Parts: sequence; structure tokens; C-alpha cells
Amino acid sequence: AVKDTIEPDRIVLGVHTKDSRAEEVAREVYATPLANNTPFIVTDLQTAELVKVSANAFLATKISFINAVSEVCEIVGADVTQLADAIGYDERIGRKFLGAGLGFGGGCLPKDIRAFMARAGELGADQALTFLREVDAINMRRRQRVVDLAREMLGSLIGTRITVLGAAFKPNSDDVRDSPALAVAGQLSLAGASVRVYDPQAMD
Repeated sequence: AVKDTIEPDRIVLGVHTKDSRAEEVAREVYATPLANNTPFIVTDLQTAELVKVSANAFLATKISFINAVSEVCEIVGADVTQLADAIGYDERIGRKFLGAGLGFGGGCLPKDIRAFMARAGELGADQALTFLREVDAINMRRRQRVVDLAREMLGSLIGTRITVLGAAFKPNSDDVRDSPALAVAGQLSLAGASVRVYDPQAMD
């Protein structure tokens, strides 16, 4: 969060009125990144709010897309990592957020896509975002898939010792909010496994 504040990809400022001092203050606060040509977008409040949730909905969709493709790869014996590398060379797609795995967690993406859907429903535009329900469903399904894989590989989980490497919802973080890894660890434990969890940063 500190790095994103000091070195943002872009600055989006929503203002009430054209004569607001907000732009002047923001330009002063962000003088250093603006001097380094960080994009600065001044817009109305509605657009600024939608930029935030739209960005997170797009990232969530990208993660769920590669996880959905990984399910097909498992069936046909394809390598999802090589597939992601190949399509990632397309500059329209890019490689970031195409890592198949447990899916997304944390305090932003799950909350934002659900809030976005709910708000669209309140506005009578729920059909525009119905695809986000499947994005969310694919994401949650990944957690159960890992438990199922463990059962397939080990047979009964009762009494099996399992170590979960990673507790945070993403690498290089101590943030465990809605952590897919901890959700899987909990499900394995409920299934009778003896589970130990280790994370280099998130143990506390």
C-alpha cells in the first residue's frame, strides 16, 4: 500500500465541482510521481469510483479465466503455465495475473466484485455484470479443487500430515484476509488431516 501510494500506476481524482481545490492539493501531494509522468486523470466522482471497482473486477476476471482454462488443461493433459506464457506474449493480453492456482483472496478483489454486482443490481443494471458471478464461482471452486486433488493423491485424509506452504493471500505479504491457502488448510483439517502452516512473513 505504501509503495502504491508513493509510486502509483496512475492517479485518478474524482471531484465534485470544477472549482474544487482538490486538484490543486492532489497535484501538490503527488508532485514527485507527476514529475515522473505518472498519468493524472481528473473526473467526476461516479467515474472515479467505477475506475477502482472496474480495475479489480478485470483483474479478478483474468485470474478466474486462467483457472478455468487450467481445469480444461488438467483433463486434456496440457501445461497451463506454458499456455499462459504463450498467450501472455500477446500485448493485448499480457502475462500478469495469468498464474493458475488457488485463486484470489484478500480484502479488495472478492469484496469489490460482489459490491459491484450488488450496486449494479440496485441500479437496475445487474445483467451487465452477471459474468462476475461465474468469476466468483470459479474462484471459490479452486479451493475445493485442491482438497479434492489431495484426496485423489492420498486417499483418506484422516491422520495424514500435510504442510501448507503459504498463509497470506498473495506472495511477499503478511495479509491473511480471505486467504485461499488458509481456507484450504481449514478444509483439510476438517477432513481429518493433521495440518501445519508456514509462511515466511504471515505467521503472526
